[in-house]
Amino acid sequence: MTERDLIERLDARLEHVDAHMARAEVVFEELREEMRLNREERAASRAEHEDLRLFIREQTALMQAFGRRMERALEASSARADRKLDAVLKRLDDMGDQIRANTEATWRMLDRFSGNGGTAPAG
Repeated sequence: MTERDLIERLDARLEHVDAHMARAEVVFEELREEMRLNREERAASRAEHEDLRLFIREQTALMQAFGRRMERALEASSARADRKLDAVLKRLDDMGDQIRANTEATWRMLDRFSGNGGTAPAG
């Protein structure tokens, strides 16, 4: 093989290598662009997730405050209901006492009219 043949073969090889290098440069540029886009998307996703976390945190705080208000309202309502129930039960106790007193008075009157004690009615 002559020197010229060798140089031509080397030149052909170098052209082949240059074509591969040019293609590799295109691929690397595409990869760099993809990586840049991925970084932008990740940053946007982080910001979006941070917004979501903030929203969830705010909603949780609101629900907790609502729960505390409801608990206080239920306690107050329960206390009112307890007071009303106590009043009704006292009233029922008083009515029971009155019914017992009326029943005893009725028995005493019946005993008096039937002559089992007390004075006989005038008549």
